[in-house]
Amino acid sequence: MNNTPENVDKITGFFERILVEDHTKIVLHEAVEALGNINNEKALQLIELFKDEKDGILFETCFLT
Repeated sequence: MNNTPENVDKITGFFERILVEDHTKIVLHEAVEALGNINNEKALQLIELFKDEKDGILFETCFLT
């Protein structure tokens, strides 16, 4: 994976839009999982949006990330 600042900005920008739209829990789970794999401060801040999530799949994904 190309972890240059420019590439991370593009990826996190895309996910910022995905995370605020109305998507199914599995789509959000996949987005959060991908953000965790980036392992970047900005990506991890986006995951924090779901820190209080009580839904099983999102809770587990955020907890593991």
